[in-house]
Amino acid sequence: MANDYRRPTKVTISCCKSVSKARIPHTITDYKWQGRSGPCIAAHKFITERNGVFCTHPKAPWAKKIIQNLRNSKLKSDGRRR
Repeated sequence: MANDYRRPTKVTISCCKSVSKARIPHTITDYKWQGRSGPCIAAHKFITERNGVFCTHPKAPWAKKIIQNLRNSKLKSDGRRR
């Protein structure tokens, strides 16, 4: 009998399990919101050019301004304005 099945693929969860309110000392190029689910906690995931992803507390005082700057940059680069 032929084995017409595939082995299970290992699924890894890449999510924030801890956060910091400290500023990120690297150039931030993008961000994503991560909601709370399973082992993952609510966090802003800031993506840097060379240093990877940093998990930041949703209420970090500096995060809101960075997010707004990133949104404005995307709007300008897309050719749309508010």
